[in-house]
Amino acid sequence: MHAQNPLISYVVTTQFVENSVGLKILHQKIFTDLDIPEARNKAFEYYDAAIEILHGESEIITTENGKIIYQNPEKFNRGLSIQMRINEDFKCFGIADKKDKHYLLDAHFDLSKTDQRKQQIGRSTEKKYYHLLKINFKRNEKYNIEIPFNTAIGKKLLESLQNRNVEEIEFLKYNLKNSVDIILETVCAFLNSGKGTIIFGQDENFSIEDGNEKLFETCSALKNHLEKNFEKHLDLIKLSKHNYFGKKFVKFEISKSETAVLYKKEFYFRNRFGNVLDLDRSFL
Repeated sequence: MHAQNPLISYVVTTQFVENSVGLKILHQKIFTDLDIPEARNKAFEYYDAAIEILHGESEIITTENGKIIYQNPEKFNRGLSIQMRINEDFKCFGIADKKDKHYLLDAHFDLSKTDQRKQQIGRSTEKKYYHLLKINFKRNEKYNIEIPFNTAIGKKLLESLQNRNVEEIEFLKYNLKNSVDIILETVCAFLNSGKGTIIFGQDENFSIEDGNEKLFETCSALKNHLEKNFEKHLDLIKLSKHNYFGKKFVKFEISKSETAVLYKKEFYFRNRFGNVLDLDRSFL
C-alpha cells in the first residue's frame, strides 16, 4: 500500500537563507500534490516567477549572447533550478530509485556539458515515470507566471508595487470599456514625467481573486491602442501578463520620453495628484 505522499514531488532551489546563528541553507520550495501534474505546474510557475522577479530587480542579467550572470553569486548556489524528487524507494518496470533521489529538469544558469547531460536524463526519467503512472505528459506545456504570496519573493514583489507613490504607479480594476482612456492618458503622463507602472486588473491590495476571466484576452486590444496612439514611443512601453495564484493583472512599464508626448492632442504629466492636463503644452 502506497504512503499518503505521491511518488513524485518537485523542488525549486532559489537562494541561500541565513538562520539566527549564521548558518546558511539553500532555500528549497517543495511542491507535493496527489495530482502530480498540478504540483509540476505550481513548481514551474514558482520557478518562472522567481526568475522574472530577480531579472526585474537586476539581480540576474542576461547578456546579448545569452550568458546568465548573477550579480551577487554568493547569495546563490549556482543559480535557480528545478528538480523532480522521488519520495520513496522504487523498483519496477526497469526503473530503480532510492528515496530522495533528485533529477534536474531545468536550471537558470549556464550549463556545463555534465549539467546538460543531467538535464537530459532528468527530463527523460520524468517522462518514464509519467508513462508508468499513466499520466499524459505535455513536454512543451506553457506555464502561467505565478508565485505564492506567503513566500519571501512574493512578498517582496507585492511590497515593491504597493509601496510606490501615486507619482509612479496606477492601479486600475478590470473594465476595458471604461479604462482604455484612463490607461492611455496615464501612459502619456508617465512618458512625459518619468518611469511609471500601471497595474490593470487589480487594486492596491491585490484583493481581486479568480476574477477578470477575459483580462488576458484584452491584451491584443490594448496593444492596438498603444500602437495607434504612441507609435513613436512603443520601445518605451513594456506590456506583460501575470497570474499569481489567481490574482491576474496586466502590467505596463513605461520609461520617460525625451520628447513631449500628446494623447488626443493633449499633454499630460504625472504628479502626486495623478494625471494632470497642461493646457499650455496641449495642441488645441
